Amino acid sequence: MNVKYKPKFRKDLGKIKDKETHKAIYRALKNIEKANHGSQINNIKKLKNYETLYRIRITIDAKRDYRMVIRIKNNNVLLLRFLPRKKVYSQKPY
Repeated sequence: MNVKYKPKFRKDLGKIKDKETHKAIYRALKNIEKANHGSQINNIKKLKNYETLYRIRITIDAKRDYRMVIRIKNNNVLLLRFLPRKKVYSQKPY
């Protein structure tokens, strides 16, 4: 799949200082690149009321639970945001 990043996604990643979280993000990004279709991505779920928006769950432990918000159209993936779970669902950042 073709992967592109929004500036806000890069900014969100810059705020993460934990090495374990960085490793989990790296694994998720490699999984996205290897996938031929959206259903082959691990921990993906379609967001309600949106046609092309999905979330990928990245859980490190009970206190570090993140969501990666992505848009999939055809064979293109646009990475929109990477936020803690509570912030992703409390506001509409995408």
